[in-house]
Amino acid sequence: MDPSTARFIRRENVRHYRQLLETLTDEVGRQKILQLLAEEVKKQIAAGDPIEED
Repeated sequence: MDPSTARFIRRENVRHYRQLLETLTDEVGRQKILQLLAEEVKKQIAAGDPIEED
């Protein structure tokens, strides 16, 4: 996969997970999304991507 495509996918995944957290009220679902978000941010850090702060 092209590095710029991979960076785009990681960034969009993070954005999507953050949006989901704004609406999810189910605690089990929120915990899963938080886990996925943390994993995606780790991928961004490992790849040297800029990290967007909200």
